[in-house]
Amino acid sequence: MWFERKAQLFGRLAEHYGQGDPQEAAECRYLATVAAEEASRLRSVQAVAR
Repeated sequence: MWFERKAQLFGRLAEHYGQGDPQEAAECRYLATVAAEEASRLRSVQAVAR
């Protein structure tokens, strides 16, 4: 699913920025969380639609 891949990508970016740019890392962690939540929401909607 697209949002799951997006969450993984932002998670990896957060690790990459790590201590070098804490503000950027925090933003990436936030975006990873948002994407993971959207993936979960979409899975729920798909399960109900079946």
